[in-house]
Amino acid sequence: LNLFQVIYMARDPRDVVVSYCHFARLVNIFDFVGSTSDFVEHFVNDTLVHGPFWTHLKEAWNKRSHPNIHFCFFEDMKANPKEEILRIQRFLNVDLTESQINGVRVTGDYKNKLSEEDIQKINEWTKENTEDMEDEFKYKMK
Repeated sequence: LNLFQVIYMARDPRDVVVSYCHFARLVNIFDFVGSTSDFVEHFVNDTLVHGPFWTHLKEAWNKRSHPNIHFCFFEDMKANPKEEILRIQRFLNVDLTESQINGVRVTGDYKNKLSEEDIQKINEWTKENTEDMEDEFKYKMK
């Protein structure tokens, strides 16, 4: 971390599982052919190639005060992309044109992709894995 700058973009685990499932179906190296619920099961049991989710995220969260890490949330980028791009611009100490800043577009929507059962499963998993995290952590379930 002392040699490089890192931008860590955290994302709601429910949106992550939807995106990851879609990606796993598109890329042949994963050979995933199950249902979205099957994928959720793998995701919350940490049996996927790119994981475990919470170990990775917590490591970055615990280093968020390091001067070479910019920790941000996908939902903040989505809610106010210009503000978050300006933060990243300051962090990287780069110059962007107004056109470049205004050109950022962000999307995401797990509620239309996951069943209520899968959402609940991920919510319970999230609650278990965020108990030891500060209340300021955006995805902490109480």
